Amino acid sequence: TVGRGHHGDGKKVSRIPTAGLIVAAFAHRSSRAGDPQLHTHLVIPNLVHGADGRWSAMDTAAIYRYARTASSLYQAVLRGELTRTLGVDWTPIRRGVADIAGIPRPVIDGFSQRRRQIVDAMTRRGTTGPKAAQAACLDTRRTKRRTSQMALRDRWAETAKAIGFPAPSVREVVGQSRLPEPVDIEQLAAGLFGPNGLTADRTTFTRQDLARAICETVPAGTPLKLADVDELVTSLMADDEVIPVATRDGCDRRYTTRELLLTEQSALATATAEPARPVGVASWMMRDARLARTDLSDEQTAMVTTLTSSGRRVDVVAGPAGAGKTAGLAAAHEIWTMSGHQVLGACVSWLAAQQLEAATGILTVSLTKLLHDADRQGLPPGAVVVLDEASLVNTRTYHRLQQHVLAVDGKLTLVGDPHQLAEIGAGGIFGALAERPETIRLTGNQRQQEPWERDALRRLRDGDAITALDAYTAHDRVHTA
Repeated sequence: TVGRGHHGDGKKVSRIPTAGLIVAAFAHRSSRAGDPQLHTHLVIPNLVHGADGRWSAMDTAAIYRYARTASSLYQAVLRGELTRTLGVDWTPIRRGVADIAGIPRPVIDGFSQRRRQIVDAMTRRGTTGPKAAQAACLDTRRTKRRTSQMALRDRWAETAKAIGFPAPSVREVVGQSRLPEPVDIEQLAAGLFGPNGLTADRTTFTRQDLARAICETVPAGTPLKLADVDELVTSLMADDEVIPVATRDGCDRRYTTRELLLTEQSALATATAEPARPVGVASWMMRDARLARTDLSDEQTAMVTTLTSSGRRVDVVAGPAGAGKTAGLAAAHEIWTMSGHQVLGACVSWLAAQQLEAATGILTVSLTKLLHDADRQGLPPGAVVVLDEASLVNTRTYHRLQQHVLAVDGKLTLVGDPHQLAEIGAGGIFGALAERPETIRLTGNQRQQEPWERDALRRLRDGDAITALDAYTAHDRVHTA
């Protein structure tokens, strides 16, 4: 489709069908450095023919959204064709790409001169990352030289022989594979819609995400065409495990899986349900005695009081860095311990666990170790578990921990900042729990003393990094090397 109408004037643009894209394809068999590199360039004029007979500029945003999927599809089709024609096997697929099995790494490195040019340029400059690689690629590319296919093949044969991979070794790689078995749709669905599938690292997905996952999940070398992938996508989208979710206007329709949705619902329901009896409640005499000899702020005192008296299964403490969450936890730990409760701490990383234990006295380990031990022998009866940096914990891992705490009639205290870095896996559970009215919120700043620094930290947390950086620079906190 194409947008027809004025853009940027506040009026809604209507969309009409078109005759499709005009594409010129150029197949190349080598890189600029003369390495064997079979690839295809697609040149797409920025012009489409609408159903109303008019030519218009196309919506290029859609092209960019589908770029990764198109790349995965190209690689999958290429693998299928090479397996069919040459009988080669493949290494595991990573990020949509696989190598032909049986080719030693020194041979691959020896035929990667172009990559070596780019890496060497980045090393000289001391740069890293995709943008730096793109810049190095542009700066190091030489004018193309026309070389006959026969001359290229002779040169490649000489290079391979010099590396220790002569023609007989090449013949041992080809003709060794048979075409994979037809795709098992049920097995494919079980993998894609399970915990380690499409929602392993994100909570939702689109049709193009599913198409890309199919290309990267089916056995390498499976004969595929675009029509085959479209058919598989349509079949899989009809699976009962696929649940559509609400999206904003103009965005691609998104979906989640029933397994993740049920996990989220179970975690939220358990966290908000009233326990059969209060859990994690400390002695009021112990609490008053401990608070009487502290210099905590009013916010911190209220935090400690709520944590040790609410009786809820799950309490949430939300606040920015420097708000005094750790000092409050140290006091709560003493009160719980003096009242006979065993307190355990967990963090995503070992370093953070060591820092929390040093600052609060809570026996703290990594979340992975805590869950490993809990799977083997359970948690102590009535344990109070403090999960620090909870915003970094994905939903499935959180649910697993919560179930262990629930099994021993314990209490779970979540501490973190919803504005912190997001979870590595599919998440959002901490943010959802932190929206509850009973969430303990700390807004003060107990760490930074200068007003400008407190303002800069607040701006950084709210996403205004440029203004914050200007403030740090103006106060000689940034040193450029």
